Amino acid sequence: MNDGISCPLCNGPTIFESKNCRSFLNHISKCVPIGSQSSKKTGPHQSHELPNDQFFLSMNRSLNFSVISLLQSSKKNDNLMNATDNHEYVLDSPYDESNADDFDEVDEISCMKIPFSENEPLQPHVMFQVQMRNMIEKQGAPLCLYDRIMSLMNSYLQSGHYFNQPFMCSSVLQKHLESIYNTTPSKPLHRTVSLSNGSKVTVPTFDVENMILSMVMNDKMMTSSNYAPGYNIYTGQKIPNHPHNIKYGEIHTGKAWDTALTHYCGNDDEFMPLALVVFGDKSHTDLHGALSLTPLIFTLSLFNRTARNRVSFWRPMAYVPNLSFGKGESDSALSVTKLQDEHICLAAAFQSVIEINKRGEMSFSFGGKLVCAKVWIYYFVGDTEGNNKWLGQYNSSNQGVSMPYRDCKCSFEDMDNTRVKCQFFKLSDISDAEAEMDANQSKDVFRNMSKHPIQNALLRPDLSQLISTMTGF
Repeated sequence: MNDGISCPLCNGPTIFESKNCRSFLNHISKCVPIGSQSSKKTGPHQSHELPNDQFFLSMNRSLNFSVISLLQSSKKNDNLMNATDNHEYVLDSPYDESNADDFDEVDEISCMKIPFSENEPLQPHVMFQVQMRNMIEKQGAPLCLYDRIMSLMNSYLQSGHYFNQPFMCSSVLQKHLESIYNTTPSKPLHRTVSLSNGSKVTVPTFDVENMILSMVMNDKMMTSSNYAPGYNIYTGQKIPNHPHNIKYGEIHTGKAWDTALTHYCGNDDEFMPLALVVFGDKSHTDLHGALSLTPLIFTLSLFNRTARNRVSFWRPMAYVPNLSFGKGESDSALSVTKLQDEHICLAAAFQSVIEINKRGEMSFSFGGKLVCAKVWIYYFVGDTEGNNKWLGQYNSSNQGVSMPYRDCKCSFEDMDNTRVKCQFFKLSDISDAEAEMDANQSKDVFRNMSKHPIQNALLRPDLSQLISTMTGF
């Protein structure tokens, strides 16, 4: 009797020897079962299209034990990891002869590669990772975000910590952190103001006192390396014989500092001066400028220039919204009306500073003792367009403008004079111009000053007295 097997699918007459497993597998790859439609057309042994995956699954269960034994022994002799030239049909797991009597177990062993399965159960931790990656892909986030999240979780678990508490959603986590770090007072207050045409806008403002405390009570910020050299932070006085006070450098070395310090804090060294440096500049986040606003931020004059150049030493005061949003070229409002609306928003932005002044001072613990501080605005920083708007100045310096520069009364012809002695505007000049305009019912006085006849928020009595450069000294 021949030591071989016949094809279990077509029952062909060919007997394959156990040492010729390659021939048997070549036959299997082209064989068609008896009774199939392909066999009626092409014959059982004629070449045809490769059978589909379902066919080989059923064929797996049709092969008898001798076929599996043949393949197993041939694998050892012939090293048939690639049985055919074009197709790969090999055992997925080794065959154990000790279980030869149990054909049910042999039946579960696939002698050929089978397609993937969708119904295989995943362990919970694997399923969590699959769902996490799926969510990241659907949100359009980069795939590296998944690796970063997994790295974070692995480092957390490897440190000996375990997630024994349910995860919090974003809003709950935000409130939880607010309660821990006591950041609720730092949240903005949304003030609603009415514009010239009766419409209402919202101006997000911040508590300036709380913003100041976040700096002066921060041990990392209030260090000698961040203070202006030659400056006494408790009194605002210049340290005698300090080399940095010999020449102009930090804020307190300027000529206007001593006068402003005496005006707001007196000569008794009773108050700690907290002079604010305010910066404002319109910024946008899109190409066309529609998504724009004007942030107002501030820092303290006691910090040195290196510290003031760092973002962490600045705090927000307010955000003036884009009042022209959605209007485009169809906005028919006059330029003076637009400027007036901006100053209405500025009045709301500086309201927090006014409230500090109404209380007279602010007290807090610093350096192990209770100190009383005086707060005022020392000067503003901005670009030409922004500074012109704040002072109500014409945003033009062309010929025909009587006083092109916003701070002084120099004429257009004086602009190229290198030895001119400027006569600066004072708060009293604006007050006198307003009185003359009301008396004569004419705006010519403002036109001669190259300024718009608006109610300037910075010139309000309750705010102008807090701006040292507005008081005329």
